[in-house]
Amino acid sequence: MDLDSTVVMFYDKSRGQTCQVYGEGAFPFAHDRPRRVVVGPKINTIIGIGGLARDLLRFELQWHCEEDEVAASVKKIRETPYLDDDPRFARTIDEADTVPSSRMPTRIHTPGPQSLKVRYVEVCRLGRGQFGEVHKGLDIDSGKFIAVKKIPAPTTGFHEEWTKLKREIEILSSLSHDHIVNFISFQGLGGPEVEIIMGLKDGSLASLMRGTHSDVQNIVDTVLHHILQALDCLAAQGIIHRDVKPENILYVSRQGRFHYLLGDFGLSNRQISSTSQCGSALYAAPEVHETGEQTPKADVWSLFITILWVSNTHGFREASRTFKCFPDVRRAVLSAAPHLPSIQEMARVDPVERASAAQMLVKCYEGRGLISPRSHVPPLENLDPVSSKASTDLKVIVRGQDKPNTDFHKGRI
Repeated sequence: MDLDSTVVMFYDKSRGQTCQVYGEGAFPFAHDRPRRVVVGPKINTIIGIGGLARDLLRFELQWHCEEDEVAASVKKIRETPYLDDDPRFARTIDEADTVPSSRMPTRIHTPGPQSLKVRYVEVCRLGRGQFGEVHKGLDIDSGKFIAVKKIPAPTTGFHEEWTKLKREIEILSSLSHDHIVNFISFQGLGGPEVEIIMGLKDGSLASLMRGTHSDVQNIVDTVLHHILQALDCLAAQGIIHRDVKPENILYVSRQGRFHYLLGDFGLSNRQISSTSQCGSALYAAPEVHETGEQTPKADVWSLFITILWVSNTHGFREASRTFKCFPDVRRAVLSAAPHLPSIQEMARVDPVERASAAQMLVKCYEGRGLISPRSHVPPLENLDPVSSKASTDLKVIVRGQDKPNTDFHKGRI
């Protein structure tokens, strides 16, 4: 049992592979998978042992208490002194012969690595986005909780939908970074839904901030450092996320500390291909509203807005609910930027003058976590965001974005 997740696993360690699981909706052992499966009140409820069909003896599992109570009991037993000397808890011999070796089933060998479908049961729905739903699942073969993003399969003729789906899978599968959500697999091509499977996290930055925190500054500092590292990783590969916001920054708790990761790459794109308007209106950079040339610095602007929202600098969080158009955001950003002097270079309206993630890592964290070669990171220009090109009338930089929109603060572009 995993005491943190309270998941109970059944292992078949017999050399003859003489065990099997049964019951309604059972997930039996398979020859091409490790011989372990999740068992629970509604999963794999019967264990069979012995015989050619592995059902000579059948045991039905009965659960007399809730999973958290089981975990508490197991934890108490494991903490018992001299546990190994108690015959009631003696472990069976690992890898002992249980049948003559001549009866051991042989594996069918196939050339090349095989991609196995992830077998899971749905636990609950976590949320719904523009492109699909995200569910919490339990991987039957590993006992780990996973996040499953379900996207309706593109219909025939919808080339744009297929391109977005293909791009998200390719980008996610190509990334490996401590502050980017881990990609596990994808499956379902040819069916009604495509599933992108990722590691499950504890929650999002948005949900975290709904609670009461005595040390918001520590959250701000950690989010900034962690997500700058993620953005530097993306920039080094010419990738723009294009939807950085609190809902897409996830966290896990590690030994009492929060560890943040960037997730949801549904709008990400390669820099050479990024010109379209997309993302969340409140967090989108000026050049995204303009549908002009986009670079990874667009994500730096979005991260600055995220920091304003988390820290509520200059009352930004409350004020954002009243924004009707992008000029409202610009005015609030330029008003709040002087209150965050250490990172105000992220708030320059002109992307040429705006700091990159690498430059901010060098300035604020002495380059800790930097992926870009230090020698390739130019020094920051000493500009005041209010007195530089950022003060240019936004109707020149972002034409047509001054039309009121009552749902601007929560809408998409």
